[in-house]
Amino acid sequence: MLRQQPGQGLPRLIAFALLSTALGAAGPESWVPVHWPVTGDWCGAGALDLLKDTPINCLLMDESATDCAREARRRGIAVVGPLSPDGGPVLYTSESVTARIRPMEAATATPTSEPWIDSNLWLVHSLRARAGARPVWLGHRLENPSPADYERAIAEAAAAGGRWVVSPDDALAAGLRRGLPEALALWRRIGACLEFHERHAEWRGLAPVAALGIVRDRAGKHAALRTRIST
Repeated sequence: MLRQQPGQGLPRLIAFALLSTALGAAGPESWVPVHWPVTGDWCGAGALDLLKDTPINCLLMDESATDCAREARRRGIAVVGPLSPDGGPVLYTSESVTARIRPMEAATATPTSEPWIDSNLWLVHSLRARAGARPVWLGHRLENPSPADYERAIAEAAAAGGRWVVSPDDALAAGLRRGLPEALALWRRIGACLEFHERHAEWRGLAPVAALGIVRDRAGKHAALRTRIST
């Protein structure tokens, strides 16, 4: 079974519009995004050096960080920020969830019951159905993530044809700015995972194959069931 976390309601779509890109920069379909802090040392040129030897080529950041955006543009890195929900080159939602099996006290498998699995596969497929040619981005942030959690977030989004916006948690961000070996090693691991999926970008065009399709009723008499998706 796959389900959305209770209380979230319908996924809130946010369209992102291009703020600025360097001449000749890759188009939206080739953007590999990261949530970029705009405080402290993260706005310095040295912080952008972290992107070297990674496929990340797009910063998702507050549009007020003009100095950082200017330096990013100079390096050929795209910069996007949240604007109107009415249109834009990508579809973004921050209401995706961390892919996981619920703790055993809340998820028990029996002969007639499967454990709950939080997943975004259905969400990405749903968004892609209305996104047209626009890429779909998932913007959830991980809580106390392990290295495998970062890889899982990247792989899950890619498996459905979308992208997870890389979001370093506070511990990783602090370690990167201090140059801690373990943080740099994790960052390289994240970059390697992204690189793997970029080498197989054609997989995003694969269509899902299933014996059963479910249509979510947004307004009808079964609207109360919209937070539950079963397969």
